[in-house]
Amino acid sequence: MGWFRPDRTPRPGDDPWLTAKTTLFVAGAAAAILGIGLQRGWLINLAIAIVAAGILLRFLPRNNPPAT
Repeated sequence: MGWFRPDRTPRPGDDPWLTAKTTLFVAGAAAAILGIGLQRGWLINLAIAIVAAGILLRFLPRNNPPAT
């Protein structure tokens, strides 16, 4: 393996943003496909922004209760 080996252990608790992340990814993918098909640059840029918003949700806090 290489030097980079991320920790694969699951994080404690559920991800409260999972539904929002998947919804934004699907919406961004649909907008990208539509933008490519219609050859609309602004729609492709909108798709990039939608997917970027979904990626940024990864950095929001989970607000998990402390482990006891």
